[in-house]
Amino acid sequence: MYTKDGLKHRVDGPAVIAGDKEWFYIDGYLKTPNQHKLYRELLNSYGPSSKEEAYYTKAMESTTSIYTLSTNE
Repeated sequence: MYTKDGLKHRVDGPAVIAGDKEWFYIDGYLKTPNQHKLYRELLNSYGPSSKEEAYYTKAMESTTSIYTLSTNE
C-alpha cells in the first residue's frame, strides 16, 4: 500500500472491502476485478507512466510493500 493525502491505498488488491463486496479503482475510476487485474499485468509489463503507477512500483519494490508519499509529492 502507499499513502496519499493521509489515506492508505492498496497496491494489488481492492481499494475498499465491506463485507463480501470489493471495489477496485484506477486513477479514481471504479473498475471490475478483471479490469484491475489486467491493468496490473500490463503495468508490470511496461513500467510506470503515471504518478499512481510509479507509487505502485515503489511500493512493490519495498521490502514492506509500503511507500509513503512525501509532502512534495
